[in-house]
Amino acid sequence: MRFPQLDTPRQVVFDAASHPYAWLPGQDLSPLQAIASQVLARSGFEPDVPVVHERVISYRVYRKGE
Repeated sequence: MRFPQLDTPRQVVFDAASHPYAWLPGQDLSPLQAIASQVLARSGFEPDVPVVHERVISYRVYRKGE
């Protein structure tokens, strides 16, 4: 399934820096916020202007055999 998705650069960078499944449980992620701010500042994108990109989601469909 493909569809357009809107995200702001700020949202993407800070989500990546704090995503609970990307880092080990219990890790201190607070230093990543400063790195995320630096990445965002150097990116050249307006932080809060939405960017349209294509999102692809794959599904598996199982059929019970007869």
